[in-house]
Amino acid sequence: MQEPYSNCYGGYGLIQWTSSSRYYGLGRHAHKNGMSPSNLNLQLNYMVNEPQWKSIEDYMKTPGKSIPSYMNATYRWIGWGIHGARTHYAYDYASRMTTIEI
Repeated sequence: MQEPYSNCYGGYGLIQWTSSSRYYGLGRHAHKNGMSPSNLNLQLNYMVNEPQWKSIEDYMKTPGKSIPSYMNATYRWIGWGIHGARTHYAYDYASRMTTIEI
């Protein structure tokens, strides 16, 4: 069960909004839409409308870039700094998307 928005002291929600600008941005978005920050549809809507996503959206929708370049853009969006399993998952996903069965 997720911690209530008002009692959160770490990352909150679907993508763990942590910085104060992103955390309070989610709260403002929820208030503006008359919904709870805990609502999954609200979080999905905020995720693709927040300024951090908008700043990289065109880049992320441009095909043919390298995985490291997409991951660097993702860092600017989400702000995570530890690649670990994320890097493995990105390469695994790309491999599955480019494998053709005949």
